[in-house]
Amino acid sequence: MKYLFYLVHPSKYYLFRKTINELIYDGHKVKILISSKDVLNDLIKTEDWDYVNIFPEGRNSKKKLYYINKIALLFKTIIRLKPYAKKDYDFFITDDLLGFWGKLINVKTYFFTDDDIGAIKYLFFFMIFCDYIICPKGTNLGILNSRRIQFNAFKQSAYLHPNVFIPNQSIIRKYKLREYNYVIIRKVSLHAIHDKGKEGLNLKTIDIIKNIFKEYTIITIQEDVNGLMNQMTLERIQINPSDILDIIYYARCLVGDSQTMCAEAAFLGTPFIWSSHFLHKVPYLELLINKYKLGYAVELSDYTKIRECSLDILNSPFKNDTIQLFEDTIDLSEELVKLFNFDPRNGHNSKQRFL
Repeated sequence: MKYLFYLVHPSKYYLFRKTINELIYDGHKVKILISSKDVLNDLIKTEDWDYVNIFPEGRNSKKKLYYINKIALLFKTIIRLKPYAKKDYDFFITDDLLGFWGKLINVKTYFFTDDDIGAIKYLFFFMIFCDYIICPKGTNLGILNSRRIQFNAFKQSAYLHPNVFIPNQSIIRKYKLREYNYVIIRKVSLHAIHDKGKEGLNLKTIDIIKNIFKEYTIITIQEDVNGLMNQMTLERIQINPSDILDIIYYARCLVGDSQTMCAEAAFLGTPFIWSSHFLHKVPYLELLINKYKLGYAVELSDYTKIRECSLDILNSPFKNDTIQLFEDTIDLSEELVKLFNFDPRNGHNSKQRFL
């Protein structure tokens, strides 16, 4: 069979990596399209995949005429996808606009999301073109709920399940770090359309973290965001993108406004503090925090609680217990391989909507 993937975020590389490699190993034809985003292009280069970067310049909008530029980028994306969206594919798989062409040329399209429709409303205009929407159990997609194929797991179950991820201590030695002796600060760039007008980690929060974890090395692993890292004299380590998960695994804790990286920390047993404008809008992360007790969610301006949570982590064991989490969830990569391997002429049984 033939598959066309369109990936627009590094987390989707991790999500589909094992699945894509197994499909290729099984003899299927797989082509990958990407847009430059953070370290996505560097990660893709580490694989022996047939891929094309259709947005090597990235898709960040200019600050002026923000929404006009975003709308223009949508049309530009559709145009750049056109040469690759062909009827001879059995499936399109994406979390972006590839479904538009799937609907137009009658190719079945899988869309992946782990957000409720209320959290990122514009995704409705991507998903409406798609036949199947793969999402965690209980994800609310409103009028599109009938298209859900739900799984009893998290996105991170595809690449951080014990069947897939084995930590490598030699990685941190390569960067002259010591296990559980450093704290990661992660601040997102807030360039996405759903981040417009939002704020993330600020100087006061980072100052609290530095004071409480003063015996630890404080590092950041992303590009400087609006000069914030430079102002706080944080140490930025130039890390090979393929090493980031090991760096998170051996950290004392992670403090950030990125729900994806905080969820990765949860699966790796690394304590985290999530402080973001998306609080109470990301069900899967709230579940990791409230049910499995793997981290903390704190309002951006609640400095008292940030201090309290930091002290709790400082006085807690180095690693969180993730046994129950993995007992409750599936190896998502294996289930995705089975899902994508079905004969498209048969369709899905509407009563079998769970992986």
